[in-house]
Amino acid sequence: MRSTQNGKRLYPIIGLTKMRRRKSARKIVTSLCLCLTALALLKVADANEGIYVTDAIIAEFVDASYTKTVDNTDPRNMSTQKGNVNRAESDSSGGISGFGYVFGYRKLLGSGGFFLSGEFDVLLFHEGRVYGEIEEKGSSEGPNQLGESWSENWTFERDDNYGFTLKLGGNPGPLKSWEANVYALGGVCIARSRFEAHYNGCFEPDPCAASEYNSGRATENFWVPGWTGGVGMEKKLFHHTWLELEGRYTSYKPEQWVTSFPDLGVEVTSESVNQTATLRFNVVFRKPN
Repeated sequence: MRSTQNGKRLYPIIGLTKMRRRKSARKIVTSLCLCLTALALLKVADANEGIYVTDAIIAEFVDASYTKTVDNTDPRNMSTQKGNVNRAESDSSGGISGFGYVFGYRKLLGSGGFFLSGEFDVLLFHEGRVYGEIEEKGSSEGPNQLGESWSENWTFERDDNYGFTLKLGGNPGPLKSWEANVYALGGVCIARSRFEAHYNGCFEPDPCAASEYNSGRATENFWVPGWTGGVGMEKKLFHHTWLELEGRYTSYKPEQWVTSFPDLGVEVTSESVNQTATLRFNVVFRKPN
């Protein structure tokens, strides 16, 4: 994480390092996926069992929350809120879209049409973010005094997502004649996410006039694990192409970081939590029977 005031570093953040975005890494991953796709298509098994590859289109609804706690209980605290703990929180939601690649293997379970699949997916998110605003929380007569939880405009966005998913399904009843399958799914994932907040406030022990407030920005890049569950249905379109429609729910582990201002005796604990509901279209390539 990095905290800045008017473009300058305020105080070092304990135990946290900002992760730089590297566009070249995304290009490498994308190129590798395309190569693996081409190789897999040359070696796919029949339509019911074996290796398969998928192009995925994702529309994701993200529910994100941001909680900030300003702790002034340090004996060295020099703020107007000495001894107080000011906590504020905000919830918001938004849409994120992207695409990805899936590499899987399907195994038939007996002769009844049931199957078990294991998939590794690489999802690359490009568009959309969640916007929110957290309100000020404090007890001073004037707003934005040192030691309060200042109001902030914040954003949350998702970058790359990597996961492993198991699918258990089959084609009971008329689904077999329709060349369709239904399945349940569950798995784990890890996502790279980015949080950013902008604020204005007083950085001096004595109360400031509004004209003396300074602006700042806090950014946090992190990898966060999660679990996912859902259901899906697939239908054969052409002799080697299938279309899958999936509904997924994913819950990610809360991410927490601490910003310490030791010279002022103020410690700020921030937490970001998010869950997603995803509608996913997969175009699956399998060798025909």
